[in-house]
Amino acid sequence: MLTDFESKELARLRAYLQQKREINFPFTALEVVLFGRYPYLNGAMESKCDIALSHKALRSVEAEVFAERLYTTLSGGEASRVDIARILAQAPGLLLLDEPTNHLDPKHQIQILNLCKKICDKGKTVITAIHDLNLASMYADQLLLLNKGVSVACGSPKSVLTKKLLTKAYGITFNILQHPDGNPWVMPNLDFI
Repeated sequence: MLTDFESKELARLRAYLQQKREINFPFTALEVVLFGRYPYLNGAMESKCDIALSHKALRSVEAEVFAERLYTTLSGGEASRVDIARILAQAPGLLLLDEPTNHLDPKHQIQILNLCKKICDKGKTVITAIHDLNLASMYADQLLLLNKGVSVACGSPKSVLTKKLLTKAYGITFNILQHPDGNPWVMPNLDFI
C-alpha cells in the first residue's frame, strides 16, 4: 500500500508531471530541476553529482541554455522542457506525465516522446495523458480511451483508434488512415460543425 512508504521513498519510485505547473518564486531553471533531486538529499545540500545529473537532464531536453535564467521568464515551451528535466533528474522507475507535450513545438514534442520511449526501453514505465491522438498512435504501446472518465477501450493503437470507438468517445466522426509506421492516423471530420 502507498501508506507503507515514506514520502521520500515514494518520490524515488515515481514522479508526477502536472499539466498545470506554476512556480512564482525567483528560482533559476537549474534550481527547479534540482527539486527533482530532493528525495535523495537526506537533509543535506545537493552534491556535485546532483548538479551534474540536473545539467544532464537539462541537456537531454535541449534546455541547458536556460540553466541560469529565472524560471518565471521562460516561455511555455521552455518551462515545459525544464519541468520534464526535473522529472528526469528525479530518476524514478515510474513516470506519470499529464500532457508532457503541452506548449511544445513539433520538434520538441517528438524529442520528449522519443525520450519517453528510451526510458521505457530501460525497463521503466511511462504513463502519459495526451490528447493528440496521432502522437499517441505513434508512441504508445497501449492506449486507454476515456469518455468523461469512463473507459471506452483499452489496447493497442490499432485496436483502440477505430472510427466506431473514437465516435463513441468524442461524439464526432473520424477518418482513419494508415501512417507509414503502420499505426492509425486519425483525422476528425468537420461535419458536426
